[in-house]
Amino acid sequence: MRGYFPDIYVNDWIVGLLVGLLSAVLIGAVMIRLALYVLRSFSLYKIARRRGIRGAWLAWVPVAGDWILGSVADQYQYVSKGRIKNRRLPLLLLGLCVAALQTVTMLIGITWLEISIRTMTGQIPAGAVSPLIGAYVLPALAWIGTVVQLVIRCFAVYDLYRSCTTRYNVLFLVLGLVFQFLEPVFFFICRDKEEGMPPRRETIVYCEPEPQTGEE
Repeated sequence: MRGYFPDIYVNDWIVGLLVGLLSAVLIGAVMIRLALYVLRSFSLYKIARRRGIRGAWLAWVPVAGDWILGSVADQYQYVSKGRIKNRRLPLLLLGLCVAALQTVTMLIGITWLEISIRTMTGQIPAGAVSPLIGAYVLPALAWIGTVVQLVIRCFAVYDLYRSCTTRYNVLFLVLGLVFQFLEPVFFFICRDKEEGMPPRRETIVYCEPEPQTGEE
């Protein structure tokens, strides 16, 4: 019996160490994700504000930031190509729909897990509860919406890169897709560049001609 209690203390120490390490990893991951979000929002806000896009502050708001991204892309298409591309609206609507579907799916998943546990423990008779159709339909809809949103967003991000730089557009796009943490870094690199935008026209101020005095 004397060797039993030290083993318990050792096991508790190991469990506490593992919990501490896991907590540190989770906190570090959250801090890194927050820093990348701030970097992306700041860069997008600066680009939108410099180009005179209304509501540039929305770059700081989750989901609404895609509206600003789409606005930057739409402006580039109109100014440089003369095309009207309304990407900002689908990006915003798809972002809202996907976020809502993911939230509802998470809630249904928690409910489904609770029902499964109660069924296994005998609190609910097996077969008494029919499967939740939302547990299958909503994740599928969320996945489809995410794919469509990703495609439209790729075009918008590519237009943003083209409006800022003329050399590394495809490279930035591909690396940002494969390694998502790099996209905020690329936005930050492009924040002060206007290489792809056509030169702005200077405003011509009309001045009244000076009256002639009639002197020769």
